[in-house]
Amino acid sequence: MSKASQALENEVAALIALRARLADHVPSARERAMVDRHIARLLARLLPRIRHFTRAYGLMDAAEDAQQVCAIGLWRAIECYDPDKASFTTLINWQLRGELQGLRHRLRQDQRVSARGVGARTVSADAPDTAHEMATLADPDALPATEAGASQALARQYCGRLLDSYYDRLSARPGESPPALAHRARAERQLLSDHLLEEDAPRDDLPWSAEQRRQILRRTIPSLQVRAMESGANAV
Repeated sequence: MSKASQALENEVAALIALRARLADHVPSARERAMVDRHIARLLARLLPRIRHFTRAYGLMDAAEDAQQVCAIGLWRAIECYDPDKASFTTLINWQLRGELQGLRHRLRQDQRVSARGVGARTVSADAPDTAHEMATLADPDALPATEAGASQALARQYCGRLLDSYYDRLSARPGESPPALAHRARAERQLLSDHLLEEDAPRDDLPWSAEQRRQILRRTIPSLQVRAMESGANAV
């Protein structure tokens, strides 16, 4: 480890130790000033690195903004720093890169090669910049479709857990071998899953007639409803 990196590690360790001592009471003005001095020394030690990354990300014309976001990145790095996982030098490098990349996207719009090829730009969906008031999403139905897909995925996940819980307690019929039980359980699971998720596509691979399928659903659905209510009560 270089002398600069070691000095940075020592400064961060001193700051973390000081904050730990101040955690059990309201810091005085003198103690807050001590914390500020540690932060100022850290920023001074990081200044050459900040300038290097600012130049690498093409933000020299916004050097003051870059220094401000890097100061925010320093605070975030201090908050999540764990000496047992990585050195502070490694953590702060990634934190500074992330903050500067975010600043570049905000100032330069979207710099990706794929985005430049189609004339795309990155805008905020919640609070669009006044300069981009006319910007619209390429697919206005994307958000409802995404929400519907997420809802369907959650429904499939819950349905799978419910059926797992039901068939884990299913015992074989007299004279029925375990392989036959497993085959029947898979087929019934598929039938029940299609019914619960309202899948309308007909299936030709299920070994029952329409009446047999109706009887299976009639026999099984009440038990599943009871198990669903029990699991809801346990969750509450």
